Amino acid sequence: MVNNLIKRCANHDHFRKDSPEQLWVWQGQRRVDIKESLGLELPSVYGPPKAKIIHGRIDQPFSGQFWHVETAQDITTDLCLRTAAAGRPAGYVLKLSESADREPQEKFCRTINQMGLAGVSVPLRGCDQPAGVFILAEIYLGLARCYAGSVVTDLMRVIDHLEHQFSIDVEPIVLMLSGLGIPAGLALTAIDQRISALVIDFTSAPKSILAPVGSPPFFKDQFLHLGPNPLLVLAQCCAPRPMAIVNYPPDAQAPWLKNHKVGVLSFVDQLAQIQNAYDAANYTERLQIFGPDKTQPQIPDLIRQSLEYFQNPKK
Repeated sequence: MVNNLIKRCANHDHFRKDSPEQLWVWQGQRRVDIKESLGLELPSVYGPPKAKIIHGRIDQPFSGQFWHVETAQDITTDLCLRTAAAGRPAGYVLKLSESADREPQEKFCRTINQMGLAGVSVPLRGCDQPAGVFILAEIYLGLARCYAGSVVTDLMRVIDHLEHQFSIDVEPIVLMLSGLGIPAGLALTAIDQRISALVIDFTSAPKSILAPVGSPPFFKDQFLHLGPNPLLVLAQCCAPRPMAIVNYPPDAQAPWLKNHKVGVLSFVDQLAQIQNAYDAANYTERLQIFGPDKTQPQIPDLIRQSLEYFQNPKK
């Protein structure tokens, strides 16, 4: 069944060309497919979401705040925030957290704050319960909805809130992803140009991210809309924004790939194709890949490098 489904999506393959113009055209076409796979119904008129501060002082975001932000009707997500103590921050670092616990979120925001940046942490929908993400994905699947689309909506509305609250204009937004948040975060970056750079950590990413079976799909008809390599298509649509990939899986080929010859690439091959997209865009240096066999960089260093690329664009 998987073979037949993947064969049907041959026309929605990853980018293979070699010029910036070809990449821009391909990305435009694929973004339509991404929105379809997410089941997104974007509003025609944007505005800030309803939000209520639940911890901290409204006039002192540099001291740390927690908010309830309404991301969909009658659905709120928590937001941990800490901005620079003086003046406008040099940028915002938004982390899609795999934990709903407040303590690690506050610690992350303090770390980012010490860099002169604004730290923002948003818990992944459903992560407050064991196996909650998979249970929620199954429920959404039964309702003909999309889990990844719900997470993307959460993040879009969070960014709308930040833009309204702090009048964000030219300040860059770096998105940090790990684990089960990677597919939805890539999809957000592919369709939302407000994300300036990406840091993706595969340390806690379960094999289910790369597998087509054995767990609820995060997208609606992901292979039909995104091709046989969904993560690859999403990542290539993010080029040429700075992207750092760390701790990618050492097992380059997932077990289910054996005896399948339907255009599904191993993870290492997918990394090579992501690099191809950056090469085609003439921004080769903006993609940084650190495998398990290499010395792992510190996350703050990756963030600083990403901001440097944003603040010093190629002429």
